[in-house]
Amino acid sequence: MEKISGVVLAYNDEERIGKFIESLKGIDDIVVSLDEYSSDKTGEIATSLGAKVVSRSNFWESPKQEDIDRFKDRFKFDPHFTLEHKFCKSGDVRNEAMTYAKNDWIFFPDSDEIVTWDLPEIEKLLPLYDQINCNCIASHDEHNNPTYTFRICKLFRKNRVTWLGKVHEVVSAIGENRFCFTDKMKIDHYHAERKVDPKKDSRKLASMEYAVIKDYDARTTHYLAREYYYNLDYKHAIQMYLEYLKVAKWLPEIIEAHIKLSRCYWETGEGSKSREHCLEAVRQNPQCKEALFLMSIYYNEPWATKWRDLSKACTNEDVLFCPVING
Repeated sequence: MEKISGVVLAYNDEERIGKFIESLKGIDDIVVSLDEYSSDKTGEIATSLGAKVVSRSNFWESPKQEDIDRFKDRFKFDPHFTLEHKFCKSGDVRNEAMTYAKNDWIFFPDSDEIVTWDLPEIEKLLPLYDQINCNCIASHDEHNNPTYTFRICKLFRKNRVTWLGKVHEVVSAIGENRFCFTDKMKIDHYHAERKVDPKKDSRKLASMEYAVIKDYDARTTHYLAREYYYNLDYKHAIQMYLEYLKVAKWLPEIIEAHIKLSRCYWETGEGSKSREHCLEAVRQNPQCKEALFLMSIYYNEPWATKWRDLSKACTNEDVLFCPVING
């Protein structure tokens, strides 16, 4: 019977690496690719729990002047990245990490994600497919109830895929792949609430700007727009979200873009545009809880209460969030 290897990238994850490894109970091959700048006990803890800890290779690169010029020409403002910056090619890091796994099948979540699965049932699917998708619960409310769920693939054959991208990298199929979706597993993402640190986040913003100018695809543009939003740079967030929507194709991400645009316009005092984009998110998915709640903020009574009641009754159970089960 085919088996699964677990692989994860780690950086100062001593507080969560133990819980992460415990969630992979039943897998006898776990690879932890440790960042060279990690300074806590992540590696020691992972080793004590039976994981194979490996050091990453040097996949760093620096911008050139032509990259800065291209960014300024395309977006009409100066980027945060400079010639002195160094950025990691994260897609290459993930591809390297997979080479340390002994099995062809790889489960490759992030370190702040926990899987719940029926492993024997999942193993029955392995001979039939090359990629297996499941639901990912991206956020939870104060009662740990799901608030945003979407379909994702983090279980695949390593010889049938490759990782692409410098930041927020994504799996890309090599040749024809056999896909399925299963409800026998789910992934919960327990990320900490984002708190902007101007020093640290300026570097993250710079890396996203550099990734956009090197890759310039829809996904990277979306993440750069969101980074401006996190940094309260609403002007550039609006510009980048509008750029993204020109080429966007993935509906859940499109809805998020309209919600973030509505928030940006609200912060800049453009109420009409704020309501326009929020309504578009509702039109795309009438069960979008966040958009319905925002409408209660954007309107006065009696409409505020009506929107709030719709939000409370909302389940987020929509075709965009609950895909058909094939296996």
